[in-house]
Amino acid sequence: MTRAARKQDWTRTPARLALALVLVALTGVLLLIAAPWRTGPAPHAVALTTRTLDVNTARPDELELLPRIGPELAERIVTFREEHGRFESLESLDAVPGIGPHTLEEVAPFVRFSAPGPASNR
Repeated sequence: MTRAARKQDWTRTPARLALALVLVALTGVLLLIAAPWRTGPAPHAVALTTRTLDVNTARPDELELLPRIGPELAERIVTFREEHGRFESLESLDAVPGIGPHTLEEVAPFVRFSAPGPASNR
């Protein structure tokens, strides 16, 4: 009679511990590599930290640089401005559909509202 070979349970071997340690080490290395991208400021925030954007003259692509403003909302701002006239203050920007208190709070440091130009004598 032959004696049946006893199967080794790999989950109870030193190889399991070694594999777990390798996976933990690799996870740590990957987290360290990815850390600069996770903690850095958003690209649009860097672009606007030294200047403000005039909401009354900005193009849609410029408005997209503002926090919480995507392509659709930027188009809505321009359309609203064309239909209703210039924005007088931050509060007047609240009339644009899709802009609420949170958006106003986020964009406030980055926007300005130009005064109307001199009237022509034509």
